[in-house]
Amino acid sequence: MLKMPKISKEKGESLNFYKYICQRIGSEEVVRVRRLTFVISDIGQNETIITSGSKGEGLNFNSSDLDIMFIDPCAKVYESETEVVKKGGRLPFIMNADETQPCFTQLYLVTRHQNQTLVKVSDGVLNMLEINHLGYVLSSEQYKQFHLSRRFCGKWSAKIHGPCIADEYDNTDFAWCLKCDKWIPLARPWKYTDEKIYLRFLKDKNVTLNYIQHHVVKLMNKEKLHTLLKSLTLHMLTFHSNSSLVPQEIQQDVSSTPNMYDPLPFALFLYFLCNYHLHDLTSCRKFLQRLKHAQWTLLNCGTNVFHPQSVNTVILYGIAHQLMGNTNDARHAF
Repeated sequence: MLKMPKISKEKGESLNFYKYICQRIGSEEVVRVRRLTFVISDIGQNETIITSGSKGEGLNFNSSDLDIMFIDPCAKVYESETEVVKKGGRLPFIMNADETQPCFTQLYLVTRHQNQTLVKVSDGVLNMLEINHLGYVLSSEQYKQFHLSRRFCGKWSAKIHGPCIADEYDNTDFAWCLKCDKWIPLARPWKYTDEKIYLRFLKDKNVTLNYIQHHVVKLMNKEKLHTLLKSLTLHMLTFHSNSSLVPQEIQQDVSSTPNMYDPLPFALFLYFLCNYHLHDLTSCRKFLQRLKHAQWTLLNCGTNVFHPQSVNTVILYGIAHQLMGNTNDARHAF
């Protein structure tokens, strides 16, 4: 009989603590799936957003709020005036960290460059700026006030909360951000390039990748990250009221108002319907099982159940059960 090696007290305590953490916030795989769910949701939006904070990192604490960063498409940040490019009417801001505390910077607006007028300062922009010896400098407070009045006026109550704008219940923090396309010197030691990520995957023998992950890693070695994200962007399916493209089984849901569906569950539902009308019950059960898995993924990986595409996935699952005569399962879904 082989004798099992004795585990040290420290290692035993570490393993017990790891198991406790997994019970509280989910396993490593569950956390990874939550993070990926938010990434896919972010890149499928109409504007550039980043879900950050503990929820964005896949940690569903009871006390966690939702942190969302909006990348301002109307502005661009540069390290120096020599890098400024006149493009798309964006407001070019230059960083000046000589007169600020560590990790902070002033952003001053460049209106002319190489004898060319880059931007004309409108009254709306002026309301977000202050004037000092550098010229027009962005005011953090006035910038937040601008977005507070533009985004939330007349819709629901919101307030300024530190660098963010928060709802009245402090459940969600919104931060509007200005992007610099380069890694500034202070951030370069922490930089992970696409090549470094790719080499890390190849060198780490403990990482197990499936076919899709292998394909994505190979793409990362050949394509820039923003190109890769564009190719992986997931757009929701939106059907307008009384659309002729909607299957008869769900026409009632879009008869008066537009409706939105997640493309994967909707495709699985179409597969189910095709086999249902062909009286192929074996295939129907197979796609019903896959639809159940898609529903579970959306509802248990951090996706907001009140989003239309999440609710409609549950409805599709219930309709499929109803067609199969599974009354109890259909009632449970509805």
